[in-house]
Amino acid sequence: MLILNAVRADDLANVTVLRKLVGITELIHPESINLSSNPTTHLNNDSQVNIQRALSFIKTNINQPLSLESVAKSVFLSPSYLSKAFKQKLGVNFISYVNSLKIALACEKLITTNAKISAIASQLGYSQTSYFTKIFKSYTDQTPLLYRKTNASIDKIYTISRDLSWNGSDSVYDVSKRFFNRHNIPYYFHSVNGYPYISRIGDYTDSDDERGWIYTVDCKQPMAPAAEITVNKKSVIQWTYAASYIK
Repeated sequence: MLILNAVRADDLANVTVLRKLVGITELIHPESINLSSNPTTHLNNDSQVNIQRALSFIKTNINQPLSLESVAKSVFLSPSYLSKAFKQKLGVNFISYVNSLKIALACEKLITTNAKISAIASQLGYSQTSYFTKIFKSYTDQTPLLYRKTNASIDKIYTISRDLSWNGSDSVYDVSKRFFNRHNIPYYFHSVNGYPYISRIGDYTDSDDERGWIYTVDCKQPMAPAAEITVNKKSVIQWTYAASYIK
């Protein structure tokens, strides 16, 4: 027959010390508490949080020169980690996203202000107007001056930059609809050849004098309905109200 020995006071003291030591170990190694936790889930959640921090930093500092290294340092990440997470979570590379956003905002400034091109370049973190012009032309196929002249009839513009809510299979129409709903911007659409066509955003509605809404993706106008163009590997959508539009 098994006889249990009486527990002595010094034994209790040893148990208490041991429990304290185990408690300290658990604090140092929290994974020892729950071995069933999924490390992949934690990594994915961390990546999402880190990318959101990076996106917020980029938008807040879009008027500054932004490199992968400078943004990574500002959000306490390594450049290699940020680059990989950016591609994984957004489907676009870091430089492409930053340049697309800067040029889209340049388009907006060229349309809505009378600021000099050199001033707009400076406002978006470009120290040399010539370099800004080169990047601008690579995205729009026009110089900033020509873009301003050819888009002088534009009255309103909405810029929608990629965030974590975008899915690669989403269409431009899907993303735009969510954006307008989230920002309480009224819009109206009707069917044209079986596709939803947005004919009103905010206070601006298509009119009989050939004024209406057109959209661009990364500063280029696709020749297809918004519901047919996916946002896979794209960074910025813009809706502009202008003359001579194409449905």
